[in-house]
Amino acid sequence: MQAAPAGVAGILGVLAMTGMRLAEAVNLARSQIDSKNQQILLPKTKTSRPRAIAWATPGGDATYFLESGRKQGLLYVSEATKEAYANFSSNVGQVQRRILKENPFFPRFGVHDLRHAFALRWLKSGETFIDSRGILVKAA
Repeated sequence: MQAAPAGVAGILGVLAMTGMRLAEAVNLARSQIDSKNQQILLPKTKTSRPRAIAWATPGGDATYFLESGRKQGLLYVSEATKEAYANFSSNVGQVQRRILKENPFFPRFGVHDLRHAFALRWLKSGETFIDSRGILVKAA
């Protein structure tokens, strides 16, 4: 992540530590951060149901990335446009290609792989998918 612009690195950190979906993280605003309850409020989700997720869970702790973001508006923005990343996955691909030039052994990953990595950490901690409802899977 050190090779990535601050906005890309911040969003990757949020994705890796929370299991959030890409669109949720790219459009995450400071007003959605509930510091008192250590929750991220997600009013618009894939399923059109608002939800709140803890930012420190057995799957990861996003405190650093949430505190490092901007203090107003979107937490992380494109340095070029000062707006939400329009093609975040492409930006990650560009960073990875730069890294690969210096280190051909760098393991490439897709942005969605971070969600899977979060799920694996969650399960390895002894939690179940039932415990993760509202974060990873649809609530029944």
